Amino acid sequence: MPKKIILVRHGETDYNLERRMQGWLDISLNESGRSQAHVAAAKLQSIKINAIYTSDLKRAYETAQTIGCLIKQKVTPTPALRERDMGIFAGWAWESERDPAKDKLWQEFEEARDNEDLTWNKHSGESVGQMSTRITIFMQHLHAQHTDQTIVVVTHGGTINRILEQYQIKPAKEGFRPITNAGVLILHKHPKGYQLQEI
Repeated sequence: MPKKIILVRHGETDYNLERRMQGWLDISLNESGRSQAHVAAAKLQSIKINAIYTSDLKRAYETAQTIGCLIKQKVTPTPALRERDMGIFAGWAWESERDPAKDKLWQEFEEARDNEDLTWNKHSGESVGQMSTRITIFMQHLHAQHTDQTIVVVTHGGTINRILEQYQIKPAKEGFRPITNAGVLILHKHPKGYQLQEI
């Protein structure tokens, strides 16, 4: 297993500013997001990094490329690190745009999450179980390929939440833990798993 797994959320997009769900929508970084990616890269410049993996969606891939260019490390994109497929919620500003059908489904979505229902996907997107399975398979690959190495994973807020749950750093019932755009979390290996550090 890697000695360090560095989790980086992508930089800001216009959809983040507008509080719109992105899911698998392929939205690019905005100007602030590009600046944030450079700040994240600078935080990692002094760390010896063996590999960088990223979601293949533009906002994560662009962030990863900024990091890779600065530390001179190849970036490997994979759909396994995508955000959850949000189905009909994608593009919706859920806090400000009222839609009776979506509002009802969103309430069910949150109840399913809070009750740790792994199968709910009435939004025509991914269930938590489907998302967790693809992430688990990827993390197993990471463990097999990068023993005692330091790996960067550039991905999305929801994906980071699933990874933290898999390592029992946060309970699923806690709900969604916000991660700032271009936020950096480091998981340090210890005898019983990983411990979390935020930088």
